[in-house]
Parts: sequence; structure tokens; C-alpha cells
Amino acid sequence: MGKTTIARPLSDDSNVAFEPVSATFSGMADLRKVFAAARSRRTIGQGTLLFVDEIHRFNRAQQDSFLPYVDEGTITLVCATTENPSFELNGALLSGTQVLVLRRLDEAALSTLLDRAEHVTGHRLPLDDDARRARSPHPAGRPAP
Repeated sequence: MGKTTIARPLSDDSNVAFEPVSATFSGMADLRKVFAAARSRRTIGQGTLLFVDEIHRFNRAQQDSFLPYVDEGTITLVCATTENPSFELNGALLSGTQVLVLRRLDEAALSTLLDRAEHVTGHRLPLDDDARRARSPHPAGRPAP
């Protein structure tokens, strides 16, 4: 499951617009468009959940640009980073956030997940024993995206 896949249901459950942005591929022009659209939505009573993937790639000035929109409630900001947010994010931005750390599932949790999926679908998933025991390809110590 990807980071965007985790963030999207938050907007669905809250009945707000979902705006995904990748800091790897976006710049200030893209952010300005998102902020303008969010402000326009806000005038008609609709909120915006802005999901920023790899937010640590934005420099401090770019991160500062989020502050007025977060502070005034124009956007709800949800971000993902593979870095330690305490070191990579603007302190003002970080101060108003809740940080959730995602860790990869261990073998027991993966086994439970497979069992539940098979119970819900009513049939055994087409995985051989090696696939059932497969570990996440992410290096130890780094959370799975």
C-alpha cells in the first residue's frame, strides 16, 4: 500500500477535495495553483486535503508557503517523508502537526493480514509458501512507503 493510498481515504471520509502533490516533481507554481483552488473551494464551504509526498525535498521557503493556508484552515496538510521530520521540516510547520511513524509489517502481521483477506474473500489467495513468507524489500530501519 502506498502513501497516497493511505491519505486518500482521509479526504473521502471528511468529504473534502483531495490534492496530491509530489515535492520531487512540483514547485512553487504548482503549489500556488493548489492554494488558489483550495481558497476558491473554501469560499463555497468545501475543504481541501493537500497530500505532499516527500515534503522534505521542499526547501524552508517553500515549506513556509504552506503556513498561512494551514493556519487559516484553507488546507488540511498531510505529508509523507522518508526522513526524520524533526530535522527536515520547518519548525513552524512541524509545531502544528501530528507525526505518525509507519513501520513495515512483520511476518506475524503479514500472516494475519493474509488470513483476514482469505476469510473475507472466502478463498485461499494464489500465493505459494515462499510468497507467504516473503519479507518487505525495504532495508531494516527504514519505514515502508
